[in-house]
Amino acid sequence: MTPGSVLAFSGEGIVSRFIDFITYSAGISHVGIIARHRGRLKLFESTYEDGVQAVKIGQRIERYIGKVWLYPLSRPLYDDEDERLSEFLTGLIGTKYDLAGALKAAGYFTAKFKASATKPNLSTAFCSELVAAAHSHCGLFPTCNPSRWSPNTLIRAERRAGLLLTPERLK
Repeated sequence: MTPGSVLAFSGEGIVSRFIDFITYSAGISHVGIIARHRGRLKLFESTYEDGVQAVKIGQRIERYIGKVWLYPLSRPLYDDEDERLSEFLTGLIGTKYDLAGALKAAGYFTAKFKASATKPNLSTAFCSELVAAAHSHCGLFPTCNPSRWSPNTLIRAERRAGLLLTPERLK
């Protein structure tokens, strides 16, 4: 696991199934990004309960009820990219979860509308918005609006762009 890589989750609970349903997919319902925090690799994620947080990777995987995949970056980050990523994500710790934004990003047409009609705003953040914003901030995945991406569409787009490699199932 290296900074900038993405962990993707497919849960077995009702919330995960709801996310699959509204995003027209039977797959990824949550994503997080790996970065350094206080000298250690952590998983940065935004959850409904806690907003943006940095958590221990192993504990998160172990406690998750469902499947977990690692999507490695196609290349290691340069030192300056690694620092920018860590600073950016650390600065967002404690940001509240954006439920309304997550729902708007879920549908194909609402996501397209949101991308063109709204300005990016990270005063609140949902999981895939956090990952898209982090990759964009480092110059890895330029996007006009990180709020438009659902977990599934983000992973697909970053794979098509050659940013993420074939996933490895961890659980």
